[in-house]
Amino acid sequence: MKKRKRFDRAVKVAEINPVSRNEFEQAAVKRQTAESDLATAKQRLLLLGLSPQKVNSLRSPSQITSEIALMAPISGTITKRDVNAGEVVEANKELMRVTNLASVWVIAQVFEKDLSSVRDGSGASVTTGAYPDRLFRGHVTYIDPNISPETRTAQVRVELDNPGQVLKIGMYVNVAFGAGGMAERTMPMIPSSAVQNMNDKQVVFVATDKPNVFNIKPVRLGKENNGRFVVLEGLNVGDKIVTDGSFLLRAEILKKDPTHH
Repeated sequence: MKKRKRFDRAVKVAEINPVSRNEFEQAAVKRQTAESDLATAKQRLLLLGLSPQKVNSLRSPSQITSEIALMAPISGTITKRDVNAGEVVEANKELMRVTNLASVWVIAQVFEKDLSSVRDGSGASVTTGAYPDRLFRGHVTYIDPNISPETRTAQVRVELDNPGQVLKIGMYVNVAFGAGGMAERTMPMIPSSAVQNMNDKQVVFVATDKPNVFNIKPVRLGKENNGRFVVLEGLNVGDKIVTDGSFLLRAEILKKDPTHH
């Protein structure tokens, strides 16, 4: 701002006194340099995450402060902090680590003799001593092609939902894979009366925290055995579902919305 005012004064002087041409040219060069520096500084602030409105407000000296707000690129939980108040931060330094814990990865160590029963996309059941009465359902998203020479195992990555963020980083868990026949023993079983067909899909009605409010949940079922189905996908052990009343719920939904069929 000071250099711009100086330039404007030089323009007026040049109009009055042509002899000050040299001063006018120097002021013009300084103004161009200052505007270039201003544009560079503005771009750096934008790259740091400041909004254009905030950057533009800094043209007023009264709006300039020593504090800067950095917006996190994702919503999540701060799982690591490498800076303290008053610390000088170098370029490319990691300030904090934000992790989205709504879904997590479980890294399983699978013996090479068992790898033939595991494939990308296959289901997996996860249990942990911290929650002995709960079972978490996920699926395989990556199988490491390398075998550890010490343990003769390969790492298998399982991705699963983490309701309530109960699964913590670094927690030990047990994993059973559906393709190997181990996970089926922990899969939920439901009576055939709980299953309804809607929109060409097999669904069940799952209870919510609110009374008389249910969610429609598509399921993938195994073969029926003595009036019961093994649920391959869609439910966890312990989920509360509607059994004998599921037909009435389906009828009520069809009354309100005939597009369901």
